[in-house]
Amino acid sequence: VLTISGTGDMPDFVSADNQPWYSFNTKICSAIIAEGVTSVGDYAFSDCANMSNVIIADSVTSIGDYAFYMCELTDISISQYVTSIGKYALSFCTSLKEITVDTNNPCYSSENNVLFNKDRSVLIRYAANKTDSSYTIPEEVTSIGEYAFFGCSNLIKIDIPDGVASIGEYAFSYCTYLSDIIIPDSVISIGDSAF
Repeated sequence: VLTISGTGDMPDFVSADNQPWYSFNTKICSAIIAEGVTSVGDYAFSDCANMSNVIIADSVTSIGDYAFYMCELTDISISQYVTSIGKYALSFCTSLKEITVDTNNPCYSSENNVLFNKDRSVLIRYAANKTDSSYTIPEEVTSIGEYAFFGCSNLIKIDIPDGVASIGEYAFSYCTYLSDIIIPDSVISIGDSAF
């Protein structure tokens, strides 16, 4: 168990191997971010390949870029106080089954273990280890985020509604069984390696 305690922001790290605990990265199974800590730094737990659990105190208001990149998280709870989630923060988390956001959060929401921005116009992350073989993207979504469905190997069919304008890079990468997808005419941008 790695416990981060103190007051104020965690430092940002420039890469996964820049963390002070990097030499223990394969031994860390869970992390506790204690009350008083106000941010999770960039790359804070990136490449902690066996870390399956994290407890984030309500004092945390931001989660940095790549914060949990390539972790084996099975679930994550976002409190009402988190107002910023960085780029790729939950990417490559292929064991993720549950994503929950406090209903009072002003910036983010979740439904059926899918992370959205508050008005659900951006689908940020689908829990990669869900057992569903198909998923219908809600009508409100206009943008499918980068790495949104990365590694969702159970998915066979995705329904993208009219109104979606962009599909981010790596959005459906490593969806190895995805065989049924129709891209509507509303899509004007598809990122690198999206499929």
